[in-house]
Amino acid sequence: MAGNTKESIINPTVSIVIPHFKNQSILHDCLDSIFNLKSMGNVETIIVDNGNNNYMESIKQIFPEIVVLNPEKNLGYAGGCNFGAKASKAEFILFLNDDTSIDTNCVNELIKKMQSDNEIGSAQPKILNEKHKNYFDYAGGSG
Repeated sequence: MAGNTKESIINPTVSIVIPHFKNQSILHDCLDSIFNLKSMGNVETIIVDNGNNNYMESIKQIFPEIVVLNPEKNLGYAGGCNFGAKASKAEFILFLNDDTSIDTNCVNELIKKMQSDNEIGSAQPKILNEKHKNYFDYAGGSG
């Protein structure tokens, strides 16, 4: 991943926090989309393993850069986001569902928008439908 050096993990600009319960395949696809991004910059990826999944070690072998957090119980999506956010060391946090894939320039565009105006407290990308790529599932709103 471009820019993913030891220094960038120590001082990340963005933490991508992904609460995860079950389904190794969707998590793998999600991580593939993250690590195929172009010109990402300083990014850390945090998986909150809500399901205490026995396959996390094999996922970590494929994606050694990820941080895996294991809460004592299933915190759900919102609780997993909060748990991961507390572990973040980044200036910005992107909360991501484990069944999503992200566009190659998504993170950079969100950061650029956030940095363009100090009044902006949060941003959300447009979400395209997985089966019908030209249709929006959700076209905005944040908070």
